[in-house]
Amino acid sequence: MTLVTKATFKTPVVRVFDKDANISFYQETLGFRLVSEENAIAIFSAYENSERTFIIEESPTYRTRAVNGKTKHHKTIIKVTRASDIECLLARDITVDTLFKGENGYAFEVTSPQGYTYLIHAENDRASLVTIEKTDFKAQPDFLGLSDFTIEELVLNVPNVGIAQAFYRKLNLSLAISFVESEGEDLQVNPDDVWDLEYLEFTLPVESEIALVKEELETLGCAIAYDDKKLLVTRDTSNIEIWFSKS
Repeated sequence: MTLVTKATFKTPVVRVFDKDANISFYQETLGFRLVSEENAIAIFSAYENSERTFIIEESPTYRTRAVNGKTKHHKTIIKVTRASDIECLLARDITVDTLFKGENGYAFEVTSPQGYTYLIHAENDRASLVTIEKTDFKAQPDFLGLSDFTIEELVLNVPNVGIAQAFYRKLNLSLAISFVESEGEDLQVNPDDVWDLEYLEFTLPVESEIALVKEELETLGCAIAYDDKKLLVTRDTSNIEIWFSKS
């Protein structure tokens, strides 16, 4: 097992235009816990697991714009530990794109104010999900939000699936990533320029040495965009940054 393979997925980071509207969405609709808000950054977690992280970053219009055509972010799939949490979210009478029922409970697909699509479920096998019509949902008076969750899979729009698969296959990261072949003029744009998926952060083991990780990435053919004693940054074939950090 390589040092890169041992890295633990920590969080995706997505750029947004209106931080307040997006904070409301991630709290009320997805049930995330807001744990920190400083300047442009808002950090979310689960209510019973502080190790879970999801980050949004607000970017102003003077240096960031809307994507022309499709975004790199196609869909983020979130698996919830406690299926009843999803029913509690739905009991808030939130607006969703599609409602599902599976073997373990309800699931739904929803779009954020920035246009990012999320599927949230609690199934062992997503193939069990079937579309249903809206029904009555049972609320729990002490419900605050998701007790725990994982980012189960990230789906990316890419200009060439084969090239994208080859890149991620050689890294063998601890995150399931799949691809949809798409067309769009901003599918390989600089992540600082548009509201889209900005970077994926992975945490390196305590015993790893940054210099050795850098050497390993370069051996794999990955260009290093930034490095210091605690952080390495490379980019995938769509210009999405991949961070390898040490605490």
